Amino acid sequence: MNKSTKDELLGHHLPYELLMLRYTHREIQLTQPALRWNALFESFAAHARVLHEFLTGKSDNRNAHATDLVPAFKPKKPEEVRGKINALNQKILHLGTTRTASPDDKVDLSDADTLFDWIETNIVLLVGQLTPDDKVLWKPERSEIGKADTTYIIAPVSASATNHIQIIRSQQTT
Repeated sequence: MNKSTKDELLGHHLPYELLMLRYTHREIQLTQPALRWNALFESFAAHARVLHEFLTGKSDNRNAHATDLVPAFKPKKPEEVRGKINALNQKILHLGTTRTASPDDKVDLSDADTLFDWIETNIVLLVGQLTPDDKVLWKPERSEIGKADTTYIIAPVSASATNHIQIIRSQQTT
């Protein structure tokens, strides 16, 4: 992976994914209207899956993985969350045939807590193994709630899912 790609990954994309995971994890702990909670839980699931795949995946040319940064990286205890990730994929992120209406068989808050803790533990492990040059590129403050950019988006601004906001300004000439 070249320095420019590492800079974007460590300085922008990975902190963004962590920020969104942390924010949604915090928000799903709160009582709120069911549709808002469901939207936040689905967002948590998407960011958890991205980070799980980043931490456990093998290097390829389509997606960044921890092994692109630390070739010998091995996450701790991936088997602890494998079933939970599979459940997220089948019951939340895909219209899987194993979806159920039974609350007892749904992915729940305790599953989210387990995934959250596993990801946090393994991100710390990964960052601790970065080379000194790569540690300079790492921007952890961009992943911390309260320190990260808190730009407000007012519809109908054109924004993307990765928080790249395009603001179009026009000047009137007379």
